[in-house]
Amino acid sequence: MSSKRYSIGLDFGTLSARAVIANVEDGSIVDCESVFFYPNAIITELGGRKLPSNYALQNPKDYIDALKFLLCDIIKKSGVEVSAIVGIGIDFTDCTVLPVDDKMTPLCMLEKYESEPHAYAKLWKHHADEKYASHVHSVASSFDKSLLSVTGGKMTSEFMIPKLYETYCEAPSVYADTYKFVCAGDFVASLLIGKKLIHSKAYSAKQHYKSNDYPSKEFFASIDSGFADVYEKKTLTALSSVEEKAGTLSAEWASLTGLSTAVAVAPPIIDAHSAIAASGINENSAVLALGTSAVFEAVTPSKKNVQGALAQSYESVAANLTTVEAGIAAMGDLFDWFIQNCLPGSYSDEAKRLGLNPHQYLRLLAKDQRIGEHGLIALDWWNGSRAITLDNELSGIITGLRLSTKPEDIYRALIESTVFELRRISDSFAKQGIISERIIATGGIVLKDPMLMQICADVLNKPVDCLESLYATALGSAIYGAVAAGEYQSVTEASQKMRRPIALTYYPIKENHDAYEKIYMQYLRLCEYFSNENNRINLH
Repeated sequence: MSSKRYSIGLDFGTLSARAVIANVEDGSIVDCESVFFYPNAIITELGGRKLPSNYALQNPKDYIDALKFLLCDIIKKSGVEVSAIVGIGIDFTDCTVLPVDDKMTPLCMLEKYESEPHAYAKLWKHHADEKYASHVHSVASSFDKSLLSVTGGKMTSEFMIPKLYETYCEAPSVYADTYKFVCAGDFVASLLIGKKLIHSKAYSAKQHYKSNDYPSKEFFASIDSGFADVYEKKTLTALSSVEEKAGTLSAEWASLTGLSTAVAVAPPIIDAHSAIAASGINENSAVLALGTSAVFEAVTPSKKNVQGALAQSYESVAANLTTVEAGIAAMGDLFDWFIQNCLPGSYSDEAKRLGLNPHQYLRLLAKDQRIGEHGLIALDWWNGSRAITLDNELSGIITGLRLSTKPEDIYRALIESTVFELRRISDSFAKQGIISERIIATGGIVLKDPMLMQICADVLNKPVDCLESLYATALGSAIYGAVAAGEYQSVTEASQKMRRPIALTYYPIKENHDAYEKIYMQYLRLCEYFSNENNRINLH
């Protein structure tokens, strides 16, 4: 029997979930992965009724089915003896929230509510609650502005309070029948241990947990008198530390997977934060988690409030450290939007002829352009702004279009716009004392797209290290599983031992940086102008 011990990392993303198995000694990943694409994806229709475009709902049955498939599949594929698996870690998007009854059944899985949108999981990018976020922001600004300090001074639709308030106002029966509103990661972890609902400290910032407490009952009453006890009665307020064990695998899940009931289950963490653990927790580096969206994040011992950060949370990654993050609401989503809606048929045909996918073909055409050659500047706000401006009502813009503009020009301008926004975040953080000497990039795209990564290095004017693993987020989860199993005394220690090495580094090219600097200055002018409420283009 092998003396090696392993931890399973479960990574629940926006459209799919994946699993890996990692050696707890050095973080090496067994040469296999398991992927489950959510059958319902993002729900666009319920009961024959088309949902508004600003809705982003999911069916939590997909999470349950993913859990069953991934655990069984990865164990079978890996060939690892089940007795050698000691821990399970989970990461999930934040803030994805769902209502459950007292048996932990999601309300949308009850016949009574199968056609009710507010009974489903509201994904992090659900923006239909924006008007409720505006009301809550107004109340908080008058009641106590410090309530908003953990979210950059702003209340947006991507946080928990507006999502719950939307349900309270628009679906009072759902609100009344909800035993608890829970974060999706907590829901999945609770399923595995089968004893209780848990509430991970990782998710506390977007619930406006500050200074060891949540907003007061009086604050919620100021929003609406009937909403006063929302946190007291409708959510979980006791926090589980990410450094501890949430519980052990239930008999039901042990029977299903063949694992032991002694397997430790870690409290869940945020998917982007999981990449920090896989990168090796380092106060001098920032982590870029690039995917459907993108997050620029750093850890610091300081508890100082950071303006323009989407969220800052104490001990959400490791003990005695604050994680500060901001990002882009659509990165991969933005590039896919262009492919789905703007790519000529002739381009698709030529890509097929060359054996390339559309993204590869457009990058092939765009990669050798001189910087600024296309004459375009884009603002990447196709799904609102999650940094600095913090306004989900903002929309995207492309300037400089001409009759000679080609698809590859627009595509490259969109890529550059996302990197300009990452630079804007980096500069904002640096001005407030969070200075990152290097950048560590994670996500499947970083080893596949040299053009994007060189643009990152040139615009940020810093070396960009690309993590070796394509599965950094899932590995990060496995690291927390190892800590829960007692293999390490702390997440920081486990991160240093199990992190993946750097596969390659992109260095800024001076002439490229100088050329981009001129365009970036124009980008900032456009941001300043169009983020001003008096200058917005709103045709709705």
